[in-house]
Amino acid sequence: MLLFQLQFKAIAATKVLFIALLSLLVWQLFASSLHGWSSGMMPKFLLRATWLLLPLFCMIAAQFSRRYLFLAIIGLGVFHTWVAGASVLHYLAHYRFLNQMVLESKPLPLFSRVYHIEFSMILAAIALLQCYLLTRLSELPGKFYRQLLWTSTLLNVVFLHILSARTGILAFWIGLPWLFWAPFKTWNFKHKWFLLLLPVLLAILLPSVRNRLVNTVDDLMATSSHADISDKSFGRRWEAWKVAVSVIADNPATGVGINGVEEAMQEGFKQKNTYLHITDRVLPHNQYLDFGIQTGMPTVIIFVLCLLLLWRNAAANQNHVLQSMVLFLAVAALFESYLERQAGVQIFVLAFFFAIFIEKKE
Repeated sequence: MLLFQLQFKAIAATKVLFIALLSLLVWQLFASSLHGWSSGMMPKFLLRATWLLLPLFCMIAAQFSRRYLFLAIIGLGVFHTWVAGASVLHYLAHYRFLNQMVLESKPLPLFSRVYHIEFSMILAAIALLQCYLLTRLSELPGKFYRQLLWTSTLLNVVFLHILSARTGILAFWIGLPWLFWAPFKTWNFKHKWFLLLLPVLLAILLPSVRNRLVNTVDDLMATSSHADISDKSFGRRWEAWKVAVSVIADNPATGVGINGVEEAMQEGFKQKNTYLHITDRVLPHNQYLDFGIQTGMPTVIIFVLCLLLLWRNAAANQNHVLQSMVLFLAVAALFESYLERQAGVQIFVLAFFFAIFIEKKE
């Protein structure tokens, strides 16, 4: 169907995504084949192959009215309110213990099999899409849907800050201003101040947010002062990033192979004479660096170009949702290799699927 039936029409953003992701996949196949094929590589390529279905999804979305896409977002929002709400009830039942876990940068238990950072990104992406719908309330069919959207959005934003890893919260606040940029100009002074003070209010009212801020400051201070970072989340990532850069520098063109990241990183830690125990050494948690280690700088360049071209297209067409999602995914990629997991690929596909079509200007 993609080869013989697909017509991109005038949606340039879909072309950019398809060409970029196809090029990235082809280069990864070529570069990895130079390092020898192993059975463990097949799951990675099957995971990446789902990227190529995105234009097909977009082709289907092009037939939908905005109303159906809006209702789909509300449905996703309510579903995740249920999952996150159950997790929050569990959090409240074990309040002291789990608050201490947040303070020590440990993942909170969730009623989901999805890895906690990917779950925070899913919840953040859906909350962003819901926030966009709040600027389009007049297009929703009926009072019930508007009330459902308001309730679910408010709960999801609060639940995000109670449960979420720092990656999801940061990406959410990076993406949010672009959704409200146009309506923000027309708001009165009181509403503008409320939006600007919302992060401060959440930090004051929610202990989990305060603990994350305390943990982040402590983490950054330990990293900058060269103190012991064995139990510091960002500190260990900082060490991993330095090792990852040295691995890429040694293999800039074709990397070490899609299956060789862990081995190359462990060897890099040894060469750096790190004092971190082997159990404290982490993988890059950075999609750009992960791509670079796997199959070299060409992969990184393709991925960055994809995001830049999507941003340019979004700016040219005043598609604020697409701008928000590009920023959201670009920032999250600095702190998590989300395209290495199925849930992360789901975020990538869904974010662009909705962003391209709910406010298409072409």
